[in-house]
Amino acid sequence: MFSIIYVSLFVSKALAALTADKPYYDLADAENHFAEFVQEYDKKYGSHEEYNKRFEIFKNKLLHINKLNEEHDATFGVNKFSDLTFEEFASSRFSVIPSKDVNATEMITVKKEWVINAPKSLDYRTLNMVTHVKEQGFECTPSDVFAAIGNIEGQYAKKHKKLVTLSEQQIIDCVINSCRSPSVSKLLSDICKTDGCVSEEHYPYAGELTACQTGSKIEVKLKGFQELVVKNEDQLVGATAHYGPIYTRLFLPSGAESYRGGIWAPTDCSSATNSAILVVGYGTDARSGKDFWILKNSWGSDWGEMGYLMLERGKSLCWIGSSCATSIVQ
Repeated sequence: MFSIIYVSLFVSKALAALTADKPYYDLADAENHFAEFVQEYDKKYGSHEEYNKRFEIFKNKLLHINKLNEEHDATFGVNKFSDLTFEEFASSRFSVIPSKDVNATEMITVKKEWVINAPKSLDYRTLNMVTHVKEQGFECTPSDVFAAIGNIEGQYAKKHKKLVTLSEQQIIDCVINSCRSPSVSKLLSDICKTDGCVSEEHYPYAGELTACQTGSKIEVKLKGFQELVVKNEDQLVGATAHYGPIYTRLFLPSGAESYRGGIWAPTDCSSATNSAILVVGYGTDARSGKDFWILKNSWGSDWGEMGYLMLERGKSLCWIGSSCATSIVQ
């Protein structure tokens, strides 16, 4: 059995020699890199065959990380996902692309004035409308649930001036009864039909489907939801400014699992996988002049920029903005 301790990406400098602010991994030293990785992240493999298999995957990941760091301004590096192929990672982190099986309360077309009147930069984290970054784990793949709950948390904070951390586990156990999410319209519709959402404190995340627990105090009730017709990134800016943190889907290509920070503009979307995420803001980098999105993920605060992805706005070939939605809280 082999093991490693989970720690922040920001303290894993021992895994690589640093060139400027980016890691470079010497493949001639791959065995030492992997031994440090295994020790640091408490990785456990059941056999030498499995160990060797993960080592080969790890070496390929080092090559890919080096290539990404050469080609992009963003930074990539070894992390807790580095012994997984992208296909393994995607199957454990992304939801299946759901079908549209329920109509929203109403379909909203983004208005021109929303785009025109949108501020040049916006970060709902600074307005106390975004809870801490969560970790969905490997057993469940409910990224849609995390993004939808993030939207509900933000809408409740916007309306009632109170930020409450809500329970994804309650939705998994008591609403969808599954670790695989339905479409966002079906998901929000089903939440609307229940008593409402309870707090994470009273219904903590287990990372797997468990028996539905009843009796917890309801913190937030929904009275409806809206799907947003978003045709381009300018309209997504308008929708984000008008509604607050919103649920959306985007395509994340291979490399996302190794993202460490900076503004990323993926250029090869041939391997991209559809995922749900929460748009919490946007801005412009003063140094480079690049416009970017601030996207809250559910892969833990030890991934990306403390759990966030800064995606270049207007330049990425990987589309962001499909299946946008927002809840209507009581």
